[in-house]
Amino acid sequence: MKIVPFIAESAEDAVSQIRSQLGSEAVVLSVRQLDKPNILRFWTKPKIEVIACLPDPGEKSHPPTSPPPQYLDVKDDDIAQGRFSIPKPGSTAIRFESANETTEPFASTIPHPQVENNSYRKSEVDNINASPNNYNSWKIGALLENAGFLPRYSKKVVERLQQLHGVSTNEPIANQIQLTRSLLKDIWIESNSQKTNKPNSHQIFIGPLGSGKTTCICKRLVNSVLLENKKPIVWRLDNQQANTAEILDIYCEMFQIPVYRSISQISDSDLVLIDIPGVNTNDTAALDALSQQIRSLPEADILLAINAAYELHIQLAQIRAFSRLPISGLVFTHLDEEIRWGKLWNFLLGTNYPLRYLSTGQNIPGGFSLATADELTKSLFS
Repeated sequence: MKIVPFIAESAEDAVSQIRSQLGSEAVVLSVRQLDKPNILRFWTKPKIEVIACLPDPGEKSHPPTSPPPQYLDVKDDDIAQGRFSIPKPGSTAIRFESANETTEPFASTIPHPQVENNSYRKSEVDNINASPNNYNSWKIGALLENAGFLPRYSKKVVERLQQLHGVSTNEPIANQIQLTRSLLKDIWIESNSQKTNKPNSHQIFIGPLGSGKTTCICKRLVNSVLLENKKPIVWRLDNQQANTAEILDIYCEMFQIPVYRSISQISDSDLVLIDIPGVNTNDTAALDALSQQIRSLPEADILLAINAAYELHIQLAQIRAFSRLPISGLVFTHLDEEIRWGKLWNFLLGTNYPLRYLSTGQNIPGGFSLATADELTKSLFS
């Protein structure tokens, strides 16, 4: 890996230097504003230092390599069996999957599960070996469960493998992984592409308190300038709470990007990133106010940030709380803290929301990318 530091007068200067020396495949690792002697700050603009690299051919990034933890088999009937489905954007009715099979690979309906005090009952921990699924000689099923797949969806994957390659198999686990990787890519195209609408020039990032959505905006902002050569603007809006995300102002100042504290009528920007303070998922009034506020904004992609390191019942409760809004897609954050990336496939297969972005760590602009089948399968089987 070739790592090169660049000192630039502006974002445009940084982009020009990076592309001329490293080409279009360069990856930006970090950005910071350089300090100046006190006497010079009155006459000169601050410079920025950008650290970029050119990855080695075939180089791959992997999540932490520590041993996978014991699988958490949630005992709520609906969650444990994967029988949940979040409404399509613009819909208010929550749909659930049925225990009965349908002609569609991952869909149908059942009654709403019991809810206690606005949250789901506490999970119980079971050993993966207690899974009721019978995978015959397909060892990949147990591996998927250990990686975070709910038993219902690991069973679906194995059933498709059995349809394609036989009920039993003598293939070693390495070959089973390759067959599963190929199948999951097909499932990704089948499930995710049908839910994804044409991207909008306005993007609103929302989420529970502490979900990491503002960090995602900063990453998205810097990537759009340095890698996509776009000219974004930022709206840092208040709701019932004041928006105290000063870090956004810092990066906007660094790249001479306009940041507005109210709705701006500027419409000629390549990208408008809108930050709104996080909302407590148990605060119904705040969620209603957020819904009303979003309706007053221009049409936009509404991206819900979810902490990937949380357990499934917490993530599901958060998505359910925000489902009153016309969510365009999910953004999973804190992926550096979670090694069971298979959890993300539960949301692809069990909800009507597409997976849009993946975010790892606090480094800006690093660790932020479009969610793709290649990225998810690579991390799942690394």
